[in-house]
Amino acid sequence: MPVHYKRIQQKSVRVVYIEEFWEWAEKNRSFIDFSKMEPLALGMEPDWVPEQRRKDFAAFAIQRKDPWTPADDSRLRMLLKQHRYGYMELSEMLHRSAGAIQRRCTDLGLKERPVRASNRGDEWTADDYCILANGIRHGDSYTVIGNALGKSEKAVRGKVYFVYLTERADKVRVLMGDGEWGDGAPEPTVGQAAWLSRTRTKVLRDLSALDAILRKRMNDLGYDPFWQRFMCMNWDDIGGCSAGCTDCDECTEFIRIRPQYCARCGGTFYERKENRFCGACRVARKKQAQRHWARTYAKGVQK
Repeated sequence: MPVHYKRIQQKSVRVVYIEEFWEWAEKNRSFIDFSKMEPLALGMEPDWVPEQRRKDFAAFAIQRKDPWTPADDSRLRMLLKQHRYGYMELSEMLHRSAGAIQRRCTDLGLKERPVRASNRGDEWTADDYCILANGIRHGDSYTVIGNALGKSEKAVRGKVYFVYLTERADKVRVLMGDGEWGDGAPEPTVGQAAWLSRTRTKVLRDLSALDAILRKRMNDLGYDPFWQRFMCMNWDDIGGCSAGCTDCDECTEFIRIRPQYCARCGGTFYERKENRFCGACRVARKKQAQRHWARTYAKGVQK
């Protein structure tokens, strides 16, 4: 969001200019619920705002975003125990999104899950892709697009991520531009490609070939008989000995890996690269930051 800082005497205040706000809002219309914004609350509005407000009202009528009540939880349990409804049917009956239903099942610790939809006869046609592209381009929600296609919201989100590697409609709109479906799609990273069905086989085959090449490189170095290399600061798994020695038994440049002490747990760990935290604590701190972000920002966005 375009925020400016303006100095007034001894304090600094944040200022947002109306023209810049509307430019940002047009590019992030899926991030804002215009049904909660009164018309003309910020003065004159662009021509696209009334239409987007009408779409947000319609989307809220289809899907509720208020907190779950005990009555909603009881009805969800009752429907799941029948083992006959999928995400699409539950979404229509409960007026909740498929993601909200899936998350609520996890929060309540329910063992039952919606019936898995069959993929038979569910092929996507050129007309379906055209409807999907136009719906994203015009700011429609995934629920409205799914109803127009006769598919579940989960299926629509999956197809969008399959091509554009993100479910954010605003980001997909920028990547697609005025082109057709699939235009501007980014190239997946190695981690993403390993999970995508269209690239999984090729990526795993290439990684296996790379692993074989690296192992051959390690064998060509001729250091296999010397176990001391794993304890030396001068050893590199790809380049070999950085000190230029070829025989670890007669090496005079041996430097033992120094112990390091974790600033979080106080444990001792051994790594060639200097770090303040051990590997386990680095992972724990990352997860802690993710949970903090979810509590601080994600809940505020949902509200």
